[in-house]
Amino acid sequence: MTSNAIKIVALILMLIDHIGVFIPNSPIWFRWVGRLSAPLFLFCLIQSVFHTKNQYKLAQRLYIASIGMGVINCMIPITNNIFRTFLILVIIIIIIEKTKNDTNKRLYYLAAFVLWQIFAVAVGWALVTIIPVNLEALILPLLISAGWLEGAFLVILGVGMYVYKENKKYFVVWYLLFCMMFLINSQFGVLPRMISFAGRHSMLLLEVILGIIANLLGVTIFMEEAGIEQLFNNYQWMMIFALFIMLLYNGQKGAKLKYFFYVFYPIHILILWYLGNYILTH
Repeated sequence: MTSNAIKIVALILMLIDHIGVFIPNSPIWFRWVGRLSAPLFLFCLIQSVFHTKNQYKLAQRLYIASIGMGVINCMIPITNNIFRTFLILVIIIIIIEKTKNDTNKRLYYLAAFVLWQIFAVAVGWALVTIIPVNLEALILPLLISAGWLEGAFLVILGVGMYVYKENKKYFVVWYLLFCMMFLINSQFGVLPRMISFAGRHSMLLLEVILGIIANLLGVTIFMEEAGIEQLFNNYQWMMIFALFIMLLYNGQKGAKLKYFFYVFYPIHILILWYLGNYILTH
C-alpha cells in the first residue's frame, strides 16, 4: 500500500470513530475500529517528515491548521485538535534530525523546547484565568503549547516510530510493546494502583509524576476490577491491529492528497457535532 492509501484507510476509520463520538447511540465497536486511525495517520506523518524536502514547511502547515482548529474549538465545545499533537511531534523530530551529529546541540535544543513548553503552559493558564471568554483552545495552538494535547501519547509513540522507521524489526517491537502497555493496564490497572499506593503513603511527588505519565499516555487513573470486560471498556490497546496495515507499506507515496486531510478533518467534525446536537434536541 502507498502512504496515501494508508491515509485514506485512516481517514475512513477516523470518520467511523467520530460518528461513535458525536452521534448518540452509536455502537461501541465504532470506537474500537477508530483506535486504528490515529496510529495510521502517525505512520503517514512520519513518512512525510522523512521524505519531505522541507520539514519546516510541513511544521508551518500544521501550525496554521492547529490555529484554525483552535478557532473552531472556541466556537463549539470540543477539544479535537490533532494538528497540534502532530505539530509537537514534528518539532521534536526536526530537533532530533537536525542535530543527529551533535549530541550536545541536541540536548540544548530539547532543553530549550522543554523550557518553552513550561513557559507556554504557564502563560496559557494565566491568560485563560484572566480572559473572561473561553479562549484556551486558541491560545494553546498560538503558543505551540503541548499542554492538554489530544492524544498526547501519540507524541511518545511517534518519536519511537520515527527512530526505528528504517528498522522493521525494532519498529514492530516498539509498537507492540507500546500497545501491550495499554493492554496490561486495561487488565490490571498498573498505573492506577501505583498512583493509589503513592497517595495512601503520602508520596505526593511520586503521585504527581505518575499522574502526569498517565495523562501523557492517555491511561485511565481510575481503579477498576480486572476482567475480560476491561479489554473492551479500555480499548486503546486495539490500536495494535494498525500494525498489520503499516506493514503493507510499499515505500511509495501514491496519489497526491496534500491538503485533503487538512480540510476534511475540521469539516467532518463540524458536521458530526451539529448533527449529533440536532439528534439530541429533536
